[in-house]
Amino acid sequence: MSGSMGRAANQYPAPDGTRSGLIPIEYSNAIIQEAIESSMALSTFRRVNMPTGVHHLPVLDTLPIAGWVNGEPDTTTGAGGEKPTTTQLWKGLVLTAEELAAIVVIPEAVLEDSSVDLWSEIAPRLGESIGRLVDLAVFPGTGKPASWPSAIVPAALAAGQNTVNPTPDADAYNATFAFVEEDGYMVEQVYADTTQKAIFRGWNAGGVPIYLTDYRGDKRVDEIFGTPIQYDRMGALGALAVVGDPSKAIIGVRRDLEYKFLDQATIDISAAQDGSQQINLAQQDSIALRVRARFGYAVANPVTHLEGVAADRYPFGTITAA
Repeated sequence: MSGSMGRAANQYPAPDGTRSGLIPIEYSNAIIQEAIESSMALSTFRRVNMPTGVHHLPVLDTLPIAGWVNGEPDTTTGAGGEKPTTTQLWKGLVLTAEELAAIVVIPEAVLEDSSVDLWSEIAPRLGESIGRLVDLAVFPGTGKPASWPSAIVPAALAAGQNTVNPTPDADAYNATFAFVEEDGYMVEQVYADTTQKAIFRGWNAGGVPIYLTDYRGDKRVDEIFGTPIQYDRMGALGALAVVGDPSKAIIGVRRDLEYKFLDQATIDISAAQDGSQQINLAQQDSIALRVRARFGYAVANPVTHLEGVAADRYPFGTITAA
């Protein structure tokens, strides 16, 4: 590659591999970090490393039940004093790794002539795109891989844990918290559409101390009923709010985010991905950055003492406009 590209940040690796990657390592890390920070799921759900493409996790299905001992053994008949027997059963939770990816194509001339550090602009946008794709799949189920189980919003609706209120008040949130708590789970996180911020501020202005803002380290944290709120900044939630226990939602990581430099491939850049528009990177003096990852998803719905019927319990509740 010629030395005419004067800005190191806009250079890319030579074919002999003398450079470590297409972009400086700090930009590679920026893609990963932005994906995690922008994604509600990646930043709060339980993460599990997947040793294989399909991974099984045990989930409690039947609780052991203790009982009182009926008196002392009779020295004549031997009756009495029996300890009750019980069982504890587990069933498998299946995580299936599915791949997500993105390819960014840039003409070499654009890199050469750019007056800004293009990679610093591209990295966070790629991270946001990946984070949004994950959230769309796990919350409303938009574009969800067929092998993944039901997304959180439709699953909460199916369990009857939804409050309908286009302008939810404190009572609506309290009722939705109660859905989860009555199943034996604790609400540890609120995910809210950004339209809810104005509603929350209205409660605070009205003197009702259920919406608070605090700082933990250098990060601002909003809370409702003492529970942290994460706002949906990318329109991926599929509801006005989702509340629940994120430790029961699992993101399986088969392959974490990685990037690869391409300069010899022919890439389909048509909107329909039907081959109607292609670019030959070598022939048309362009380069490409490919980012890929493999994730699995599942929600554990373990039996609790408060609700033994799986179809009637779920560790999340929702608020919808209709």
